Amino acid sequence: MNKTISITLLAATAATGSHAAAVIGFDDAALAPESFANGSDGSGGFTFGGVHLNNVYDSNHDFWGGFALSNITDNQNPGWTNQYSAIPGGDHSGSGTYAVAYTAGGDSVITLPEGYRFESARLTNTTYTYYSMLKGDDFAKKFGGESGDDPDWFRLDVQGYDESGVLTGAFFLYLADYRGEENFILTTWEKYDFSVLGEARQAVFSLSSSDEGVWGMNTPAYFALDSLTVVPEPGTYALLLGMAALGWIGFRGRRSFQS
Repeated sequence: MNKTISITLLAATAATGSHAAAVIGFDDAALAPESFANGSDGSGGFTFGGVHLNNVYDSNHDFWGGFALSNITDNQNPGWTNQYSAIPGGDHSGSGTYAVAYTAGGDSVITLPEGYRFESARLTNTTYTYYSMLKGDDFAKKFGGESGDDPDWFRLDVQGYDESGVLTGAFFLYLADYRGEENFILTTWEKYDFSVLGEARQAVFSLSSSDEGVWGMNTPAYFALDSLTVVPEPGTYALLLGMAALGWIGFRGRRSFQS
């Protein structure tokens, strides 16, 4: 499955001096209700308005990594069979579809088209990971332990790279944290600033947890993403404004330089 859609531009006013933003909400994913796309068609990812989400699928073992797309709303049933569900019970953008990342088979990567930079995205936990941390399961511990005092945490790291593979910026955030006075597991679509990635063309996502075993992280290596917002570089923005004055702005999605 490889969908391409037009990016919706949110025009900025001269008074604010801010650049136009493009919000990727996965509107044209064309999924059946309560379903998902995990790359089983062998397309190698999903492209929206030139923004590419990577995907790796192993047909021999029905194994996937990178990103999948989903519109599943079931946030009640725990376990691996509900791995494509976001814990808020639906998407943030209003399109019905959101992205689910699985990083155990390798990093999840988003690549932008030339002339654009990352601004923000909405992130949250998946239902599978949420209940695993909240109650524990056959593979992972209950966060906080039986006493509730274990200093557990679940962390998402985001690194930005330019076309040459040079690190341009990085940040991390906690999807769950039991080290403070107020323990929490994220259950809502929270907005995070991606502008610290600077002039990155790629954002690389990886997960880590306090719950580690012989084979690595025990906490299910998933998170969900929606409403990815990108902005044009200053030169690109000036060009867009000129095109808008002529009344023929248009965008066509294309595959990125690296999947």
